[in-house]
Amino acid sequence: MAHALINLHTAVIARGQHAWAYIKTTATEQRLLRRLSVFAEGWTLDEMETMCYTLRERSRALDELTSLAEKGLVRLVGAGERYFLLETIRSFAGEALADSEETDNIRDAHADVFLAVAQAINAGIKGGGQLDAMQRARSESANMQAAIYWYTERARVQSRQPTVAAVGDGGAVEQGLILCGSLNWVWHISGQHFTARDAIDALMPMAATRAPSMASC
Repeated sequence: MAHALINLHTAVIARGQHAWAYIKTTATEQRLLRRLSVFAEGWTLDEMETMCYTLRERSRALDELTSLAEKGLVRLVGAGERYFLLETIRSFAGEALADSEETDNIRDAHADVFLAVAQAINAGIKGGGQLDAMQRARSESANMQAAIYWYTERARVQSRQPTVAAVGDGGAVEQGLILCGSLNWVWHISGQHFTARDAIDALMPMAATRAPSMASC
């Protein structure tokens, strides 16, 4: 009981500290931090710029990220190859994102970014760069799984409400199956057969009434 109270007290203090640091950031930095909460287990600068900024806005991306790091809200991995949020900060920022009106749009953007990442990994494996591609696949595994989960959830909504706008250039089922197809070799090489089956099994029933996907699942 005492241990639980200590943990609760620590969490309350941490939340207060995060709220104070958040208040001290600019409006655009707050928006960036909210959006960063969608990443699972970190991100690269290029992924962040693609997901969080328009082309015209990207000139300020590194400055805003650096400012958040200097305030202790973002952590660096190594020499800055990757960035991540502590889980308590990610939870706080995620709640702030949920209170905004851009949650679905940002999750759509995140999924589309990691669809492109998966396609690049697949091309690397087929093109002879297997070691580098598999290393990237390990680094981005949580993000790609989050993308599959989001496409699947969006597909369920779209199957109940056909008028809901599709994710990306195609529907969520289509995008999700393309992502699965792009990860086919990753899953095979790493022995993630159950992961592959679960992802595909969740999407395939919703694809039954659609035109055939170009995904090679």
